[in-house]
Amino acid sequence: MASVNIRAVLASLPSRPWVAGLVDVFSDRINLYTLLELAHGGTLADLIQNSGPFDSRTASFYFSNIVCGLGFLHRQGIVHRDVKPDNLLVNADGYLVLTDFGLSVMEKDTRGDFEDFRDEGTDAYMAPELDVKPRDKFIPQAVDWWAAGVVLFQMVTKRLPFNAPTKTRLVERIQSGQCRWWKRLRIKPQLKNIIRGLLKHYPRQRLGSNCIEDVMGHPWLQDINWNMMEKRLYSAPWTPPPLRL
Repeated sequence: MASVNIRAVLASLPSRPWVAGLVDVFSDRINLYTLLELAHGGTLADLIQNSGPFDSRTASFYFSNIVCGLGFLHRQGIVHRDVKPDNLLVNADGYLVLTDFGLSVMEKDTRGDFEDFRDEGTDAYMAPELDVKPRDKFIPQAVDWWAAGVVLFQMVTKRLPFNAPTKTRLVERIQSGQCRWWKRLRIKPQLKNIIRGLLKHYPRQRLGSNCIEDVMGHPWLQDINWNMMEKRLYSAPWTPPPLRL
């Protein structure tokens, strides 16, 4: 029922610029069907696979899209819980929109309880506190910012920061905080700094957990005019070809 409630909330919003908007819902005796606004440019995962790793300017554009999307959701009290490249669609204007709210929750419905978040999400993008109860205060939105950090790492390396052949080993690596920086990797210090800030082990120390302005004001994003970004006035690095109907 949680996903049904989230869809109802999204449908009621007057404006949904950073999510794949809900058009209608249908059901039969077995299934629930949702009709979403069309975003025909594929996924961010496709872009990373075909065009990655991204240079700093391209990565900052797409990451800024994610920041705007998470800011929009968190202001509505929604925690996505499954942020990853496969759940970021490329819209007709080349901007990213979040989709797949099957794991999303309203923060007020969970009371910020850690047990309502335990082991929810996609393994490689799950924050360390989702497997082991955090020692400090649990912050629901922090799990989305951790995942955003993993996505940003992917965009500039075409790899995952934490990877392993089994879930047990993956959890161990995430818990250890041993992000795999390759020696030949050449990225700007400010870019590495923001990734490290997003991948902080403790939720309270994680960039974005206390306020989104900490992310928006990071030196790596100093060239982003957030008013222009919110209004989608920047030219996207790539736009999908028009649909032929």
